[in-house]
Amino acid sequence: MSLSLEMSITVLVWVLIIFFIAFGILLCKCLVELYKTLQNCTEISKVCKDETQPILGEIKGTLSNVQKFTSGTSSNINMFKNVLKGALGAGALMIANIKSKKGGFLSGLISGFNMFRK
Repeated sequence: MSLSLEMSITVLVWVLIIFFIAFGILLCKCLVELYKTLQNCTEISKVCKDETQPILGEIKGTLSNVQKFTSGTSSNINMFKNVLKGALGAGALMIANIKSKKGGFLSGLISGFNMFRK
């Protein structure tokens, strides 16, 4: 082999060695940064989980209270409707009885006035 060919191959080998060393260092730095980023993501997800659990508990409690309130209100409204139906039914019966006994009541009232007038 000639001297220039040996020198070219030697320079190429040294350049490749330096390139692989630099590439290895950059790859290691990249992997270290990726590991740190994954640790930060894990920590952030743990913090979010710890912070959202009490909020979800409060929301569940609020929803159960709202459900109890609405079911109580619905039962009270139904009870009021039943009372109102009963009152209107009793009022209708009273009006029907008054209409049927109206003539007798008025004639009795007039005869009572006539008796006191004498």
